[in-house]
Amino acid sequence: MKKLLKVLGFRKADEMEQSIQLQSIRLTWLYSVVFLGVWSIYECTVGGINNGRINFIPLILLLSQNVVMYLSQVLYRASKTKGVEDEEKKIQFKRALVIIAIVVVIGAASAALAHYITG
Repeated sequence: MKKLLKVLGFRKADEMEQSIQLQSIRLTWLYSVVFLGVWSIYECTVGGINNGRINFIPLILLLSQNVVMYLSQVLYRASKTKGVEDEEKKIQFKRALVIIAIVVVIGAASAALAHYITG
């Protein structure tokens, strides 16, 4: 796999490249949050006024994206700690993370399905 990645031009980034990538990711996240926020407000106001149907998909995407970001930050932060007690906490946290992710996916899918069925 390493040879394939090397052939495709992938290599380990140095500190400057990592810093540039992190800044780009932050800007992309901010753009995504603003875009989805404006779209959600538009859907709630214009969609509700025109035909009574509101599209909740951008709002669900906005909320789930930020939940996943927050939980992944907590997970990565917890993975950097050492100790036996911390290992048990990590396992419990990973289980909770998986359960929350499943709930978010099921909730988003059911909301989208309900939207299209009632629409």
